[in-house]
Amino acid sequence: MKSVLSFFSAALYVLPASASQNIDVYDCEFYVDDFSVVSSGAYGYSKTDLSANLIMRSDLDAKVIGVDAFFSFEGKYTTYSRAADGSESKAVVFESNEQGFFSGARAINGQTLKVDFPLQWANPGQDAGERTLKNFTYRVSVKSDAGEVISYWLKDAGRDFSAESIAERRYNYSHGVYLGGYSSAKYLWSDSGSPLFANRKSCIGR
Repeated sequence: MKSVLSFFSAALYVLPASASQNIDVYDCEFYVDDFSVVSSGAYGYSKTDLSANLIMRSDLDAKVIGVDAFFSFEGKYTTYSRAADGSESKAVVFESNEQGFFSGARAINGQTLKVDFPLQWANPGQDAGERTLKNFTYRVSVKSDAGEVISYWLKDAGRDFSAESIAERRYNYSHGVYLGGYSSAKYLWSDSGSPLFANRKSCIGR
């Protein structure tokens, strides 16, 4: 998996409540360059992330102050504990209506904005989690020359993307691609017909 450098401090990431606006992407403000299911793990620990790399329009790239994605999902979470007598127990919690923002960072190559969504993880003896995705959308916020914060949202014809927008049974993915270490990724084909890439071809190079 590509390394990333965080470039948003906690203070910067809280967007001002005033002098700001939300706009759906309409003129290649940004697009999804690649999307993948990334699997990694070592020494019994494993995790799976949904990973997207976004590219900004060239005149907006240097003005980025925040990148994230909003996800709605269901979750199953397991925690393990050990009592003083050595016995082990586990607690399982189901959450049917979760939602939240997951922040991103600029990739170390400097050209893309990377957002990961933890889909599954297992930490033997400690905890495990498994999420079922419902809907999601990506957001990049920039600061204009006038000091206004503009948040661009990538949508599917005005709606959030659904789990069906990236379903492996509907769209082609690559075979596992080795990323180094203990990580590999299956990439959603950019020409698969997924609405996630609807604006990619027309926006490349902008």
